[in-house]
Amino acid sequence: MRSNKEILFVFEPGNSGVFVHVEYIVRYFIRQRTPVHLYFSSLRSSVRLENLVADVIESGGEVFDMKIPNRPAWRDIPILFRLASFLFRKRSRLVVHCHSFKGGFIGRITAYLMKVNAVFYTPNAYYGMRLEKGFGVWVNNFIERVLGNIGYTINVSSSEMNFAQNYLGISQSQCFLNLNSVQVPVQDRHTNDLGIAFRDSLNLPKSACVLGTIGRFTTQKNPKLLYESLTHVCGIHNSVYLIHIGTGEHKEQCLNIAKKAGFLDRVRILDEMEDVSSFFNSIDCYVMTSIYEGLSYAVLEALSYDLPLVLSDCPGNDEFMKYKFPEVWYFSPTSPDELSHSFLNNVFPKVPNDNWGNRSVLEKEFSLKKNCRRIEKLCDLVTDRQYRV
Repeated sequence: MRSNKEILFVFEPGNSGVFVHVEYIVRYFIRQRTPVHLYFSSLRSSVRLENLVADVIESGGEVFDMKIPNRPAWRDIPILFRLASFLFRKRSRLVVHCHSFKGGFIGRITAYLMKVNAVFYTPNAYYGMRLEKGFGVWVNNFIERVLGNIGYTINVSSSEMNFAQNYLGISQSQCFLNLNSVQVPVQDRHTNDLGIAFRDSLNLPKSACVLGTIGRFTTQKNPKLLYESLTHVCGIHNSVYLIHIGTGEHKEQCLNIAKKAGFLDRVRILDEMEDVSSFFNSIDCYVMTSIYEGLSYAVLEALSYDLPLVLSDCPGNDEFMKYKFPEVWYFSPTSPDELSHSFLNNVFPKVPNDNWGNRSVLEKEFSLKKNCRRIEKLCDLVTDRQYRV
């Protein structure tokens, strides 16, 4: 039976963890035969975005490529008018779900002007969670504080919700907690040949102990700390290699660190990967050095492949501490020595290992079906409240 509500997703970018989050939810509602529409940006795109757009069109939904960057731009103005026209046509039982700062900015302002009250916003890590001072951070927090009064905020971690309520001043009645979740692979990591083939394609020795990370070379992802820690680790272990998926402004600085320390030949950098299954099947340990996160999809995916993890103790990652994953270790995001210690004393003595025990905890606590059903119930609750006669 086709749903009597329609959902518009407004989001930027069309790749990375934000998009994965959107894709899971959109596909859930398509399966539920709920009419879905997309306002997206292809400036940061992916094959998965193209496939999702095609599937939404096939299901009968409307799509529009806003072609906007993640920063304010003149093109935002005509997009606001275009979106306002869409909302005017579709106001009857329409839910607007915005994702990330730019999607939330355009979607919430337009929904407010068009008097659409069924509005949700998922920030996927507030920019201000880095807790740095500066004009840009102040402006971003000010906008989030003002727009936080429009509709409802769905936070993906407790740290994110605490920031929304205690720092931005968003009312508790307007915040909902819904942890990110991920699809668990059907096949176990040690039962397929994807990892072996991927290692061979990167010319990695069969005896290599491979660390892996997914993250942009940016301040938030803090990659320099990882490379600084490896100057010590690689000097002790000749078998340690790194696969890093990501691009960004700090890439050359990290490569220079590796070059000076003499382990550049053991680093493999890939700008992006559409399907990361071969990556996760090929590594022995996943590492994240971020200074803040919402609730990282890369971490969730690593757990789903039953990998050991070494994570920075930062907002967002602290959510995982509550669930007592057996083989996850934490370090200060300001201390390369602590990270080196985790590798040398916790991970390397146990590698290789095919059964770390993290996956079973993930399956119990981070259910994708439960996550999507909770969003569906929130949509039903708000639309019933808004349109009750």
